[in-house]
Amino acid sequence: MKRSIIATLILSVGFAMMQVQAQSLDEVLQSHFEAVGQDKLAKVHSMKTSGSINQMGLIFHSSNTLHAPGKCASLGPIWD
Repeated sequence: MKRSIIATLILSVGFAMMQVQAQSLDEVLQSHFEAVGQDKLAKVHSMKTSGSINQMGLIFHSSNTLHAPGKCASLGPIWD
């Protein structure tokens, strides 16, 4: 019983002595942007995606193109 009380006190004092330093939002966002390559992503002006869905034997193909600023096109024949 004494050992558990002493261990608890030692841990409590240890945690109390530790200095906790939180990161600011700007620091977190900056490190995230560096990790994902935000400077390269900001230069992208268009994106194209394509795919197909097979639903109960019907195949739907689609192609979507997004252009900055605010222009988009969706193409997709329904029947094969």
